Amino acid sequence: MRDLKLADGDLILSALSPDDVHDHLAGEDDLSVRWLNGGPGTQVGTEKYKKYIRHCMEQWATKGPLRAFGIRVGTEQALAGTIDLRFEAPGLTAGQVNVAYGLYPAWRGRGLATRAVLLACRYAAGEGADQAVIQVAPQNPGSAAVAHRAGFAYIKQVLDTDGNRFDWYVRNLPGLDCTGDLCPKPHAPAGSGLTRVPAGLVVLVGPPASGKSSFVRALIARGQIAEDAVVSSDEIRAELFGSSPAEANSDTADARIFMERDRRIVARLAGGQTAVAESTNVTPQARLRLIAIARRFDAPVTMLRFNPDLSALLKQHAGRGRTDITTAHVRDFAAIMARQAGADQLRSEGAHAVHDVPGRRQGVTPAEAAARFSFT
Repeated sequence: MRDLKLADGDLILSALSPDDVHDHLAGEDDLSVRWLNGGPGTQVGTEKYKKYIRHCMEQWATKGPLRAFGIRVGTEQALAGTIDLRFEAPGLTAGQVNVAYGLYPAWRGRGLATRAVLLACRYAAGEGADQAVIQVAPQNPGSAAVAHRAGFAYIKQVLDTDGNRFDWYVRNLPGLDCTGDLCPKPHAPAGSGLTRVPAGLVVLVGPPASGKSSFVRALIARGQIAEDAVVSSDEIRAELFGSSPAEANSDTADARIFMERDRRIVARLAGGQTAVAESTNVTPQARLRLIAIARRFDAPVTMLRFNPDLSALLKQHAGRGRTDITTAHVRDFAAIMARQAGADQLRSEGAHAVHDVPGRRQGVTPAEAAARFSFT
């Protein structure tokens, strides 16, 4: 049983071992200490964790009620966090299994926790569990967002024996085999020609007039995303300052606009829903602010690049008739995009995936471009 490996692409779950002690203690932070460990990695903590690992190994050997996995990523199977299943625990009824998980800071914001939960649920179903339970402290919205994305539903709040409150999220397991939406979805579509965008934060990156709004409108028209999934800084600006254009372009206005944008994105991600950040996002500073929000909820970040050549960009700008953005502004944004928004740069900042959206230069209409993507 200890040799068991569950895989979803580059993500693997396998039993914790003594070799994981150092990486676990090096990876933990205040959040993992607060929600999972109960104490930092001091010498006492190290001995305590070694003892826990030995207990986990005994549980695997005896097919006990605890099954503790390391969450491993990539060809090196780097330890990114842990997830454990408890088939017996206070408050559980027959057929229920408790799922607990945590990721180290460097691995958050990539959707790994959601994928790990789905893999663990598949295993639990194969072991005879009928329903999975995730218990979340109300002060931990990131964990609740993972539960939502993994298909769990809130049912109640309970007090544990120490008087701590926990929100219970549950999902029924479909049986012994991997069926329906319990199975992790492949991260590279096979033969469909579609680019799959997982639920999480979608960041549009491109200068003004690059086709972002047209692409989003096409997605909505095709029913691929909900209208309220799109969080547009331009639309928020119009909502807040529609009758005062001079006031709308002040630094104070920008602060209000982006605070409201962040609030709306947080609300979507906290519910396990996709949020599409529609603004230029051509600078690292703008993107890192968004990535930091996504990491609070372990939401994968997909960046979609809109990068027409300059002549096409200026032609599109001229056709829009907007007076609040000049040709010089468009040129400046395009230059920043060229310097600071390459695909490798976006990945290095923490993007889970980066895709170029085709446009006029490729002879592709917004509707045709939208048809090449699948949002889950």
